[in-house]
Amino acid sequence: MIRLALLAFTVVSAMACGARSIGTGAVGQGSALIPPMPPHVSSFQKWEHLCFGGFDQLEDASARIAEAGQQGWEMVGVAQSIMCFKRPAPPPAPRAPTPAR
Repeated sequence: MIRLALLAFTVVSAMACGARSIGTGAVGQGSALIPPMPPHVSSFQKWEHLCFGGFDQLEDASARIAEAGQQGWEMVGVAQSIMCFKRPAPPPAPRAPTPAR
């Protein structure tokens, strides 16, 4: 539930930052704005994204930015009072082997 709320906030924040809609296709299929992954690339870096803002005091924003940096977040964009960050996503959890039938 928390991840869904964070995703929704991130999407809304990205839209507030001026991001354009990229359609409803599945990730990796490409769109008019995002080309598909080249066939010679077997894997690529995956990222987590985080956007936040709405600070009244510069000290509050500075403290939050410093905290994000300590947790591995890299600032990638700022628009008005919204700051967006990225960091490498953790590797996917290994799948349990399927029992043989």
